[in-house]
Amino acid sequence: MISASYNLMTDQLFIYLLPALALVVALVALFLGLIHSRNQQHKLQAMERVLKEHSRNRDLLRKQVNEIQSGTLGLGKRLVALQSSLEGLQEQQQELSMREPENRLYSRAMRMVELGADLDELMRECELPRAEAELLLSLHQQQRQRTE
Repeated sequence: MISASYNLMTDQLFIYLLPALALVVALVALFLGLIHSRNQQHKLQAMERVLKEHSRNRDLLRKQVNEIQSGTLGLGKRLVALQSSLEGLQEQQQELSMREPENRLYSRAMRMVELGADLDELMRECELPRAEAELLLSLHQQQRQRTE
């Protein structure tokens, strides 16, 4: 009989402890779930901050690219204008050199004087009369004396 009453007490104790044990297991699982949920929430917030920072960086880079593109377009327009201007100047230079061939001779004679040519060399190479060659040499000497 002792064993029957012992079995009856253990059965009753088991009947009361089993729901309590299930409740404890459920509470532990709930607590672990809350901890996991909080960790996931913190990770999500960190990822949102990183995403916002990347979005700001992307917007900044877009702005910089737009500024570079605008600057490039402006430079392109200036290059086209400079090219056009250069072509015009080259045409003018060709026209001037065709119109005044004797000016080229005087320019060449002045360069020769600057390089140290003498009177006979000027007259021979540039086909200048003696008086003009002497005048060029005299002008060059006066100019050199002023700069010294």
